[in-house]
Formats: sequence, structure tokens, C-alpha cells
Amino acid sequence: MNIGVIGTGNMGGMLAKAFAAHRDLTVRIFNRTTAKAKKLQQDATTIKISSSVQELTSHSDIVFVCTKYADGLKLFQRIGPQMDPHQMLVTTISSLPSDTMESFTKAKVAKVIPSITQTAHSGVILVNYGGRFDDESQEEFEELLRKIATPYVVYPEQIRIASDLASCGPAFLSLLLGKWAKAASGTGRVSHGEAEYLLTKMVIGLAELLQQGMTLSEVVEKVSVPGGVTETGVKSLHRNTQDLFVHLHEATQGHRPSSGAVKIGSA
Repeated sequence: MNIGVIGTGNMGGMLAKAFAAHRDLTVRIFNRTTAKAKKLQQDATTIKISSSVQELTSHSDIVFVCTKYADGLKLFQRIGPQMDPHQMLVTTISSLPSDTMESFTKAKVAKVIPSITQTAHSGVILVNYGGRFDDESQEEFEELLRKIATPYVVYPEQIRIASDLASCGPAFLSLLLGKWAKAASGTGRVSHGEAEYLLTKMVIGLAELLQQGMTLSEVVEKVSVPGGVTETGVKSLHRNTQDLFVHLHEATQGHRPSSGAVKIGSA
């Protein structure tokens, strides 16, 4: 299968490298800054660099557009008309409506929301399909995604909240853990490095328990001995974090994509 990735920033670069790790996939990339594309190729030598978005599109079964919102609209206008119904046009731009994408092309369109966890070929990658994807096409696409993650299909109204959990989640959780390490080191009893080490090992162990089937509520129940120190800490967290994530979701729901246009580069 031939995969094309336009835009090699954090998300596009990660997807290209993850797919390139599989020998049955041919991965082509395009970036308007050639040096950035060559740098990515140094990390994954099987990746091919296309000289234009049109060249990449003509050699790809699936094209991933991993750019900013304004750039994405220009790209759909440019490459959409040259794509046929057998191809798939996929974007990581979560705020771009599928019907807008479909208005530019005859290809099947979809949105995916990757996560940094795909760097480790793990975690969830969210998928929202346009109306042209039939069951066979969905299975073909999800078979590809299963090479690097667990695909999870969402409806348009679920994209924002699901993205907070699956895609933004690693950053949110890492920030909280960093603040926890800072607070622990502030007691003067452990260094910041020691606190981060202990928290990191704890999270890895917790992930193993969850992988084995234990639920989050079961973890709390098993560690919180009645009258014990964990129960005291849990009660403190209940009192002090009740609205934390409500405010977080309100903030992300109110985010609007940048309207500034950036040049794509010459064809």
C-alpha cells in the first residue's frame, strides 16, 4: 500500500515514521521546507520525498493532510480534483467538516486524530468517516491504522471531547505529573529528579495493570485501605479537583483554529 503524508510537523512526522516501520507500506512525504522532509528521511530512511503535492497524490492510495487549518483548505482545493473514488483523503484537522472536504474531491474522506503514543505503536487513534466510506473501505483503512494504534471511530460531535482524552491526554497527564513532582520535591525530602523517576515508574506499572484488565475505579478501591493514608489523599483530591477537568473541557471546546493563511509552496 502507498501512503502519502503532506506536512511533516509533530503529527505528520510521527505518522510517516510509524507507517515507514512496516515493510509492506511505501511512505512518501511532502513538506514545503525540503530540509525538514530530509531530516525526517534521515530518521526513517525508507521514506521517499515527493517534489510536489501533486506527485505525492498521484502515487498514493491514501493521502494524509497534516497541516494547519488554512493550509489544509488550500491543499484540498489543489489535490482534491485529481483524486479518484478509489483513493482516500484523510486529514488531522479535527475542526474541518467532512462535507467541506468532500466538496473538493471524489475520493473517500476521513479525519483522524493521532496521539504521541503512536510513536510507540500504541494508544488510540480517533477516526471520523465521511459519507463515502463503506464497510469494506472502513475495514481496509482500520487495518492500516491497527499497525500503529487502536482505531476508535467517533461521531463529529464526539471529536473534541474524545481528542482531549486520547490525543491531548498525554500532555495533560504529563503536566499534572510534573506539577506533582515539583510539589513532592518542594517538601525537601526528595529531589525533583527522584520524584519524576518514582512517578514515571508508577505510571508504567499502572499501565501494565490496566493492560491486564483492571479498571481505574478498581485501582482506587484496591489501594485505598479504609482509614489509611491513600484514602486521606483520595478525599483531598476529590475536594480540590472537582471542577478541574470541567474547566479544561470548557477551554478546549472554546478553542478556534488560526485563520492565518500560510503558503503551501510551489507545485
